[in-house]
Amino acid sequence: MKHWKKEDRSQNSVCGKIKIKKEYDKARQNFIRRETDCIKDGL
Repeated sequence: MKHWKKEDRSQNSVCGKIKIKKEYDKARQNFIRRETDCIKDGL
């Protein structure tokens, strides 16, 4: 039973990391989009 709980916790941490990465990628894409918009406005 203890082993199963340990396994479950590691699964949760992996899911959490994937979720964080998705949020990070989304934020980075938004940032890049804003940067390109600024460059277009500058030109």
